[in-house]
Amino acid sequence: MYALESYDPEAKQYTYTQKIKGVGKRAAAKELTFTDFIKTLETNVQKYVTMYNIQSMRHRVSTVSLVKKATDPFEDKRFWIDSVRSLAYGHKDCCFYE
Repeated sequence: MYALESYDPEAKQYTYTQKIKGVGKRAAAKELTFTDFIKTLETNVQKYVTMYNIQSMRHRVSTVSLVKKATDPFEDKRFWIDSVRSLAYGHKDCCFYE
């Protein structure tokens, strides 16, 4: 999961890109903003998104509502120095922060 915000000088506005594994693009665009990602980093609060899918079970088509975790402050694949800076495990500088 990641979110990027960049400034486009020609259009004179900020553009926003987000990618979330397991959550549909439409549901993420509809319910998440860049500030939700910032809040997750600063306050350690999870955000959930509701998705609606069409699913076939035993040849019967139905609409299913799914609630998925969109943002999560827990990260076990990196060594976090503070809420913004991180290093990969095994990095040569990890021993200085332990």
